[in-house]
Amino acid sequence: QISPPTAIIFGSGPTYFATLHFLLNRGLRVPRDLSLIVASDDPSFSECQPSVSHIRWSCTRPMVNRIVRWVRNISEGKEDTRQTMIKAEFVEGGTIGPVAKMD
Repeated sequence: QISPPTAIIFGSGPTYFATLHFLLNRGLRVPRDLSLIVASDDPSFSECQPSVSHIRWSCTRPMVNRIVRWVRNISEGKEDTRQTMIKAEFVEGGTIGPVAKMD
C-alpha cells in the first residue's frame, strides 16, 4: 500500500553511517535498493567505497552569520524572512542509483 523511499538525505556523516549500518544489517544494498545523500561534507567520506554523495559547502561562516542575524531580529520582535544564498557543490558519488521501477 505504501511505496518505500527511493532516497534518504542526511544532515550529517554520523547519521549516514548509522543508517548505512542499519540498512546493511537488513540486507538492503546502497545504491541498488536505496540512494543515500549527505547534506554536509565529512573527512571520512574520502575512505568510503562506494564514494558518498554529499554537498560541499564553500564556507559555514556566512550561514552562521545569517543565523545569528535572524535570531537577533526575531528576539527584537522584527520579522525576518530574508533568503540567503550560500555557495555549495553537489559531489555525486556512488551512493546514488537509478530509481527502481514500480510494478
